[in-house]
Amino acid sequence: MEGDQMNNSEVQKPLVDEVIYPDIEPGIINRALIESSYLKDVHRGEGRRLHQLEPVVLEKIRTLRLEFNNILRIDHLWILPNLTKLCLNCNKIETIENIDMLTNLKDLNLSFNFIEKIENLDTLVNLEVLSLFNNKIEAIENIDMLNKLVIISLGNNLIDTVEGVSINQIRIK
Repeated sequence: MEGDQMNNSEVQKPLVDEVIYPDIEPGIINRALIESSYLKDVHRGEGRRLHQLEPVVLEKIRTLRLEFNNILRIDHLWILPNLTKLCLNCNKIETIENIDMLTNLKDLNLSFNFIEKIENLDTLVNLEVLSLFNNKIEAIENIDMLNKLVIISLGNNLIDTVEGVSINQIRIK
């Protein structure tokens, strides 16, 4: 009887390692998530399997898609200095933060999150496309430094005025 109890306790995972509800547990941006998303998106079939045998060179990653991961907070992206496209749409992000080091970024998609304020984009001087569709943004602000911005998507937010946008920033084509 005592031997049976020992075997059962040895087999059980520690509570910390157990994910109870993987579909609703918050996602965390870490190296493992970055690498798995990169491998899933870039390589298909046999190419993916072969590429998994080699280490991922983070400096070579230009595009990263982290959609539908229940991410609450943007973090750990400093390990991707050459990123030009970042998709974080369809998560649970509330604040734009920790992306100031991504100065090569040209395309940022933060649609379908819970963002309330446009902020912390000043260093993204190469940003051309910014999608903030379907968030909780109330004002258009803090985009003055984005001189290369060509497309901004702000539909389905709580914005009821275009105050804060100068006529020089609007390009009608």
